[in-house]
Order: sequence, then structure tokens, then C-alpha cells
Amino acid sequence: MKLVDLAVGQSGVIQGLEGQRTQRMRLLDMGLTPGTRACIKKIAPMGDPIELSVRSYTLTLRKAEAGLISVEPLEHSAAQCAACTDPSCAAARMAKSIEEAL
Repeated sequence: MKLVDLAVGQSGVIQGLEGQRTQRMRLLDMGLTPGTRACIKKIAPMGDPIELSVRSYTLTLRKAEAGLISVEPLEHSAAQCAACTDPSCAAARMAKSIEEAL
């Protein structure tokens, strides 16, 4: 399954990267390494770009770039993502605390 196929709130573990060497190197430089967990946060109204939480930051990718990333989906809802202790979901926890403060 590709990262682009995940829905908002779903998570997956990166299994591999496809594309040309320069594309793979760019994705690796952004922290999208095999074994890393990524959680889809938002998808733009027209479907492009896609915002995701990786490690402890938020990253936005084009749909074409997300299509180069193979993932193994996790059973992980948006509510669980906001409550989990995984460092890759720190952005979700922060967003939840900001929403609660408002």
C-alpha cells in the first residue's frame, strides 16, 4: 500500500521508497526512512497536498511524492493518534491540547 492511499487519521510504517535516486534521497533527507511511522493529518480539498506527522514534526507532501512511499497500514484511529505516546505523533498531541485550550 502507498502512503497516498491512507485516509485522514490513519497511520502506517514506512516500508520503502520508490522513484529515481534523487527523489528517494530527498524523501530520506526529510526523515521518511524505512521503519518510521507516519500519520495522515489533513488532505487538501482537491486531494493535493497531504499533511502528515512524521517523527516529531508536520510535513506536507505532494500526492505524487506520497505515491512513492510504501507503507504497512496500522490499526490506529485519529483519536488514538492524539493520545498515543509515540514520538512521531507528538504533533497530533500538541494540536489536540491547543484545540482543548481554545
